[in-house]
Amino acid sequence: MKRYQVGLVAALVVGGLLGGGVIGLGRQVEFTGWAQQQGSQEVEAGDNLRNELLRQLQGLSTEERLQRASEIATSATDRFVRRDALQYLLGLEADLQPVVPTLVERLLSEPDPTAVARLQQLLAQHSSVSEEALLEAAAAVNQSQLRRIIATLGQAESIGPETIELFRTHLDSADIQTALAVCQSLEQQGQVARELLPDLIAIAGRPRVLMEAEGKNSHHFRHSRDKTRAVVRAMAAVGVDTRAIPVLSSALSMEASIAEPAARALGTLGADAATVLPLLKQLRDRDDHGGKDIKTRTAKIAAEEAIKAIERATAERNR
Repeated sequence: MKRYQVGLVAALVVGGLLGGGVIGLGRQVEFTGWAQQQGSQEVEAGDNLRNELLRQLQGLSTEERLQRASEIATSATDRFVRRDALQYLLGLEADLQPVVPTLVERLLSEPDPTAVARLQQLLAQHSSVSEEALLEAAAAVNQSQLRRIIATLGQAESIGPETIELFRTHLDSADIQTALAVCQSLEQQGQVARELLPDLIAIAGRPRVLMEAEGKNSHHFRHSRDKTRAVVRAMAAVGVDTRAIPVLSSALSMEASIAEPAARALGTLGADAATVLPLLKQLRDRDDHGGKDIKTRTAKIAAEEAIKAIERATAERNR
């Protein structure tokens, strides 16, 4: 048998992880009360405890487990208990709709990053019943809470037109972190968000803050660089057409982390992107210091692959 801090035992038990399988959340109140009385004492968590918990959970319905787990995930004071309750919910095959409002409310107030990530994963996994609640919540939140909602919808298995409009509304947010969150969500959703390509092109085509103007570490330069990188990556993910060639061509001469997704996107256009071959070859020939500059090396590989794809497509077109 292994020795556990009682707090960790509580978290594992409540999360349904002891015994190597799903054991549910039975008798959580009694167990937590006992754990609190023990404080930080070490206890032996052996087969007897596992078997007793399994006996206590017999006969509970899926709905009862869902309700108990969600109550613990949203109200337990111990973050480890909340984490493991959420982990349990992730593995529970149940209709999440009855507890969605409570989970969305907790998403907006949860202080623990790990629990936030699990809430986002859970709500995204059940987007068919959570999307509407998330969109309603987005109408009256602060920027930090809005970013959590956007990130959750970015992970969703499916999204509707209302979510696309939410992304469009905040894609060019004055809050740089919100704009970056939208771009990341577009990356995750891919071609589902293809209709936002014109918006992305318009943002990518704006003049950037030049490094020489204020310095590489200036606030404005970093925001300009980060947003351009995120927008170009989002363009590559949602899919491009010939309208994107001018801004992607310009991106090839920028930092390697921007040039790399631009090259990948251009490679998908085949013969239509033949005019950018000289710029792609310049990127391919950049000095990566013998492979030590990983970002440049990755951009060079993307350029080489794009060149081959475009040349192959051009040769086929000219046959």
